[in-house]
Amino acid sequence: MPSQQIENIHQRIIPASMTRLGDLLETLASSDDRIWTTRIIPPMRLDQGLAVGSKGGHGPTRYSVIEHEHGRRIRFQFAPGSPLIGWHQFDVADVSDARPPLADPGIYAEQERSVIRHTIEATLDAKGRILWPLFIRQFHDAAIEDMFSNLEVALGGKPHPQQPIPGWVRRLGTWLNDLMNPIKGGATHRKGA
Repeated sequence: MPSQQIENIHQRIIPASMTRLGDLLETLASSDDRIWTTRIIPPMRLDQGLAVGSKGGHGPTRYSVIEHEHGRRIRFQFAPGSPLIGWHQFDVADVSDARPPLADPGIYAEQERSVIRHTIEATLDAKGRILWPLFIRQFHDAAIEDMFSNLEVALGGKPHPQQPIPGWVRRLGTWLNDLMNPIKGGATHRKGA
């Protein structure tokens, strides 16, 4: 069976300078993570923070940091055995550098703005050709939109309506979160895989 390539891009205009947005990007996988708080996916944990070579992931998804440009970009390589063979990254860009170009809805027109983007570029292995369309993509897309809403609100923006999550995905996500984070009622320690 031929391999299947995917490119999955999410991006959003945020009412903040690239510097302010980049400062929040640097909290990723830390004990003060201001991004990776979602309704359905366990927190990102990395054994050496955002340092190149750091290993970890979220839930059963494993990866390592392969590039880190402070406040601008963090790229992760999926670990061997993952159903996705490739990388994912967060990056901060000027609104004019949105890829694909964003239709400017005029929101935050009177404020300094920048773009947060998350990209996956990968080839799907045999498991991935089944898991991506049925399961992974739904979790991923809802989680990324939650993360972008966290950033937007943290930087003074208006919350977007949350993307609906199918009931079965929500239940499975709750089960996965409970499995990965058995201690309830307190902050989870995000460093250490």
